[in-house]
Amino acid sequence: MNHREDITLRDRIIKAIQSGQVTMRPRWHFILKTILVATGVMVVFLGLLYIISFIIFILQHTGLLFVPLFGMGGIYRLLFSLPWVLIFLSFSFLVVLEILVRRHAFAYRRPLLYSIMGILTIVIIGGIVVAQTSFHSRLLRHAREDRLPFAGGFYRSFAGGRLENVVRGHIIGKTKDGFFIEDMDNNEIFVTITPHTRFPFGMDFNGGDIVVVFGDRKGSSTVSAFGIKRVGDDADPEAQRWSSRQRGGRGYRMK
Repeated sequence: MNHREDITLRDRIIKAIQSGQVTMRPRWHFILKTILVATGVMVVFLGLLYIISFIIFILQHTGLLFVPLFGMGGIYRLLFSLPWVLIFLSFSFLVVLEILVRRHAFAYRRPLLYSIMGILTIVIIGGIVVAQTSFHSRLLRHAREDRLPFAGGFYRSFAGGRLENVVRGHIIGKTKDGFFIEDMDNNEIFVTITPHTRFPFGMDFNGGDIVVVFGDRKGSSTVSAFGIKRVGDDADPEAQRWSSRQRGGRGYRMK
């Protein structure tokens, strides 16, 4: 651009300002706008992280995460029982977050797919980390005890209900035909093992083990198992709760 073109462009800008086509804005306007956008990004990101971590918590807590190991019936049960409302809600948060993030120069010049994949990777990793803590399990416990006034119904609805064909609990007793478990609502359920029962990772179960059972319910206290898998470890909040109850006097029994 030569000197004459520079003068012409400057004159056009001045004329546009004088005619009212361009409005001068003070510096604080841009600072405030940046702060509001950054705050919006943070709020939406934390909301998305909360929803993703809660979905992962539901899948682990109810045992749905493991039922695909039991074949097509387990895959069907997973698809049928997924919290689709929360999944669609998280997708809406993702769209809003993407719109806000792309207002910044570092994301504006990048392909849309890269930006979305980057956000998804961060929130999924963060959601897995949060789901492994006691955050959601503690809130669920408060909800069951009616000590969570604002979100109690939300937790009881999504994470506190009983799933058809899927039971997760602690082994508390054993017989020649199966074993007894105590589910997350402290109900005692007898699990019957048949020649067709599948054990994806073996059947060496011990008292106190946390297992997921996929099968047909027969009444409220019996399940005929299609598949059984041991889940959880010493870092699992449910396993820690079982250990504390064992120390309190309730232990494993043989029948």
